[in-house]
Parts: sequence; C-alpha cells; structure tokens
Amino acid sequence: MKMKTQTSVTLRGGDKKRAKLRILGLDIIRSLAILFVIAGHFFVLHTPFRSTNFEGLSLFLQAGIIPLFQTGVPLFIMLTGYLNTNKVSEKKYYRGIWKVLIAYVFFSILTLVFRKYYLHEDLSLF
Repeated sequence: MKMKTQTSVTLRGGDKKRAKLRILGLDIIRSLAILFVIAGHFFVLHTPFRSTNFEGLSLFLQAGIIPLFQTGVPLFIMLTGYLNTNKVSEKKYYRGIWKVLIAYVFFSILTLVFRKYYLHEDLSLF
C-alpha cells in the first residue's frame, strides 16, 4: 500500500499549483539510509569492534547489526535510480553537473588548504 501526501504551492499571482505527490515510503527509506550511513561510520571509526576478540552475546549482536548499517549507501543508490527512471538525456540534464563540479572543486581546495596550513601535512603530487 502506497501512502501519498499531497501539497500545494502558492505562486505569486495567488494561483495554486498542485505539486508532485510525495511517496511516504521513499522518505522513510531515505531517513533510514541516512541513519545507517551515520551509524556505520560511527561504528567503524569510534568503537574497538575490529580489534576486539569475537566472544560473547554482545559482540555477536554487534556483528549482526553491521550488515544492516552497510546497506545505507546501496539504499541511496537504488533510491536515486528509482527516482531517475523517467529522466531524459538532454542538454538541460547534463548542464546540472556544473553545480556539482563547482561544489566539488571548492570543497577540494578548502580541504587541501586546511590540510596544508592547519594540519601541516606535506602535500605533493609526486
């Protein structure tokens, strides 16, 4: 059963235009994927799970939860594929890459400057 919610957007002229229907199930999947990615990163980076001896019920339960957390990124990929099924290959679709590239270059330069001057890392190409 699909649960859909309907919203309306008020335009400047006072006219109402019906917005696209939101599917609640997709929002739930997106929320779970966000939580799984955060939990997966926390679990790997901030717990001694990988260096602990595998014994006891607690560690057994933790080992059972890890595969669940590892589904976060695949859920995002499947959700993106599902939502992009009706996209058409045209110039407007490919022009959208510039926003992503500009953000990528900006944050890459920001990261390099931070690593060079704040962390004092030696960054060289060779």
